Amino acid sequence: MSLPINPQERKHQRKCSINIRTFALLLFAIVGGAVLRSAVATRLDSFHLDEGYHIAAGVSYVRHADFRINPEHPPLMKLWVGSFVALTGFRLSPFRQFHDKPDERDFTEQDVFLHNDPDAVQRHSRMAMFVLNSLLMIALAFALRRIFGEFVALGATLFLAIDPTVAAHLPVALTDLPVSFLSAITVVLAARAFRYWRWLDLAACSAALGLALGTKHSAPVFALFVALAGSLAASAPSIQAAGSRLKLFAKLGAMLAGALVVLWSIYFFRFTESNGQREMFNRPLADKIADLDSPAFRTALTGMAKTHVLPRAYIWGLADTLRAGVEGRFSTRVFFGRVYFDKGPKYFFPGVMAVKLPIMAPP
Repeated sequence: MSLPINPQERKHQRKCSINIRTFALLLFAIVGGAVLRSAVATRLDSFHLDEGYHIAAGVSYVRHADFRINPEHPPLMKLWVGSFVALTGFRLSPFRQFHDKPDERDFTEQDVFLHNDPDAVQRHSRMAMFVLNSLLMIALAFALRRIFGEFVALGATLFLAIDPTVAAHLPVALTDLPVSFLSAITVVLAARAFRYWRWLDLAACSAALGLALGTKHSAPVFALFVALAGSLAASAPSIQAAGSRLKLFAKLGAMLAGALVVLWSIYFFRFTESNGQREMFNRPLADKIADLDSPAFRTALTGMAKTHVLPRAYIWGLADTLRAGVEGRFSTRVFFGRVYFDKGPKYFFPGVMAVKLPIMAPP
């Protein structure tokens, strides 16, 4: 079942819109300006701590279709950067057995900084990330245009272009900005998909969600949000017939399944991280899951591994993210004058937001 578009709404959209050519020219000018500003502002920046790790991992994915290195993050961004860098003749050392993450990080950083020209590697990776993030910014603008119109899309893009955090992240080979763009695209497309339930909108939302899942392990939060929003929309009181509700839930299920297909395609539709069946991670998956304190997390991840619902490298990275991002890292931090080990207080996130958000002082 799909709802018809209100003719009055369509008439109002036409009245308050600009033609697609003008929109595209303005959009490309804004995005081009954002890239130029970022290139100038970050031209003297060195590598981020994780960039060499990601770049060498990406080249290994492209050259060997092997995901044993850096499974902490899904491979989409690394595949993109690795494709650019691999074309330049990047020298990649033969694989060996790694002993936990520091050993693996040393292996990749030796390739980037000692066995290759690091300045050339950085130039090529920056070029790749400028292209990727520009394309994602443009895709977000077109998604916003489809839902809210041209002026909102251009205004939102302009806001992103002048944001210093976005400018700082545009050229770096990290997963944060790509997953932010893809998650935002997913949420925007979901708003239209769950209003009209048209297959084209559902397919676009599914593709964006799958790409987000393949970029960073924080994206499953948005998958849960989309599933919940779709369930509420399919259960709305305006949907009278039970058969209609079943059709909408079937469409929601197909959309979520499509996102998983996209995720599997990023791993080349292979459960194992390498061509062999034996695990090649820097730490066994069973040990990685055992590190988790939560029995629910351990049971869920063990079940995923046994049933092959997700690629094994993705499950490994999910276990790492849940341990470090949800349960807490094995480290000491000072927060509001107190020392915390492993986990911070429950008010950590709102406290960080309160500190970082600008507050206007009265004149």
